[in-house]
Amino acid sequence: LAAGVLWRNGPWQANLRWRYLGPRALESTNTVRSQESSVLNLALRYKLQRDLTLGLDVFNLTNQSSNDIEYFYASCSAREVQTGACGSGINDRHIHPLEPRTVRVSARMSF
Repeated sequence: LAAGVLWRNGPWQANLRWRYLGPRALESTNTVRSQESSVLNLALRYKLQRDLTLGLDVFNLTNQSSNDIEYFYASCSAREVQTGACGSGINDRHIHPLEPRTVRVSARMSF
């Protein structure tokens, strides 16, 4: 689920976006499932001139601790591969954690 609201007033613009991913199957038998994840992002913009806009983005506004991406597959360490001790690998969960609250300032010039 993804939802957002946009507010504009003169040179100002604000955008609040929310993304929710519920628990989902990570393999075909549905015995391993992901955790749910939710993230809220905020974007503020101010148009200085017709061709120049300043921006402030806050990612993970609520500083949630979750996994942005989750997979389940067999893998081996580099040492196991080098020594031949890997076999068919070890089935396990592989994740990319959600980044902590992050702020980005930007300037955009249109030509």
